[in-house]
Amino acid sequence: MSDEIFKIDNKNFIRNIRFWLDVCGQNIGDFETNELKMSRGYISRIEKSPNLFPEIDVLLHVAQIMNVTVDFLIKEDLSTIGDNTKLIHNLICKLKKDTLEGKLEWKKDGNCYIFYDGIEYYRENVNSEFKAYVSDSPCYAEYSNGKMVCLQPLLLKRKTKNRKKIEKLEYELSIGDSHAGDMINKNVICYSDVIMDTIATELNELALIIVNKFSDVELDSKTTSSINDILNL
Repeated sequence: MSDEIFKIDNKNFIRNIRFWLDVCGQNIGDFETNELKMSRGYISRIEKSPNLFPEIDVLLHVAQIMNVTVDFLIKEDLSTIGDNTKLIHNLICKLKKDTLEGKLEWKKDGNCYIFYDGIEYYRENVNSEFKAYVSDSPCYAEYSNGKMVCLQPLLLKRKTKNRKKIEKLEYELSIGDSHAGDMINKNVICYSDVIMDTIATELNELALIIVNKFSDVELDSKTTSSINDILNL
């Protein structure tokens, strides 16, 4: 185990472990020895001592087992989160993992019209003082079972009472069925601006991973050759 520790408020960490073990019907002692490879009583010792914190690799391992991020593990209370929210969280985690591992290929709809100040974009079931506009083409990916996921960047805009303009980026995540390369039966899952912070962070991270795939800098052959000449020195 790593000697590095992560100083956190242990309450959520311990609460989430106990809740997860209760749901799975697993004994805490067996979890400590079989999964964490630690001695029995490890979790209790952390729980009872205000100056004892889990090692970083323990946090990472527990988060991986529970299929959550470390941020989620130490900040959120799993016992109070609804089943649908957990489902969305698990989906975003899977999309991130499959994208990073190259199992999910994202494409960009280059034919999408871009509206910054034009047509307002309809956001389903969202009561917000912001108006939403399409800020870039949507990215979409298809699984082997015919299910398609789509990430749509939106620009949110509003004016304050003193006429100051406020803008921020939001992502709409939707799911549907694939038909001839198009999404049908589309259902919006969530918006990054109106879901809990930890899930919004993960959705934004997913968006960054995807967007980076389509944001390579254009270089002419002469510039590319000059750069390679320097790199080869």
